[in-house]
Amino acid sequence: MIHSLPALDAIRGHFPGAEIAVLGRGEVGTALKDYPAVDRVISYPRRPAAFLNLWRVAADLRTQSFDLGILLTNSFEGAWIFFLAGIPRRYGYAADGRGWLLTDPVPDNQQTKSVHQADYYLDLLFPMGIKSRVGQTRLRVGTEERGVAQRRLSASGWSPEKRLIALCPGASYGSAKRWPASRFGELAKRLVATKRVMVVLLGGREEQGLAYEFPNAKPRELVDLIGRTTLREALALLACCDLAVCNDSGLLHLAVAVGTPAVALFGPTDPNRTGPIGGNVTLLRRPVACSPCEMRECPIDHCCMHKISVEEVFDAVRGEAVAG
Repeated sequence: MIHSLPALDAIRGHFPGAEIAVLGRGEVGTALKDYPAVDRVISYPRRPAAFLNLWRVAADLRTQSFDLGILLTNSFEGAWIFFLAGIPRRYGYAADGRGWLLTDPVPDNQQTKSVHQADYYLDLLFPMGIKSRVGQTRLRVGTEERGVAQRRLSASGWSPEKRLIALCPGASYGSAKRWPASRFGELAKRLVATKRVMVVLLGGREEQGLAYEFPNAKPRELVDLIGRTTLREALALLACCDLAVCNDSGLLHLAVAVGTPAVALFGPTDPNRTGPIGGNVTLLRRPVACSPCEMRECPIDHCCMHKISVEEVFDAVRGEAVAG
């Protein structure tokens, strides 16, 4: 979603008077609240699975009489929904066996896939006459949302004289993207030992078990919010932080999108294709022969992530936040 923002901006620039709606699964669309290129967000269940559920989503879209549907992602599901909804012009890459569902299929090949994901989405728009370049994008967090996040942190013991650092040890894509949680735990221990830092843990509900790697932290030194926030709440908390340390994950891109400096840990993925767009990012990566493999689970020794030491991550964090 973050990588689609430049494309959304370009679409808005090309259709200044149009009503633009974004269809997204689950909570993802809530991050677009007050985003100037988007008029509204239509959410549907994260895992609709059954044909009947897809039909219900499509039936709702059909009543809204859309003129054009642009499929930025390559999912078959999205194209199927637009087809069932009867949207007269359906535009997207002819990938995932879905070309027959599109009225305007755009060829997809290895050359188009070699660019950054944000450029990949922008390239899709070229045949429509929409030409733009990737620029810095920012998500908005309102004063009220930020205030709620700050009060939540204050109730857990945070005070403004302490640097606030978010640690995001998860990555929903798979364990191959994750720096060992035990190392995140050691990093947290070193950070709170400086007496100048409070650590907040963020992540999805399915990642709550990772918090067991932070057993010795005192409540006023570390607040565990893994699985305890909505996406909008996590966004506001990241906006309050001085720094975020993340794997290549959604929270990394959200942190950068709200203007929070980040230390990004990359292993099986290529930052030239999926790295953050702009922002103040220190990227740590130890290239190995099998990287980038793009695999969800490492079948061997996970050396691409294990080669990143706690010491070098701590040094990067200290240089960005603690010393400041």
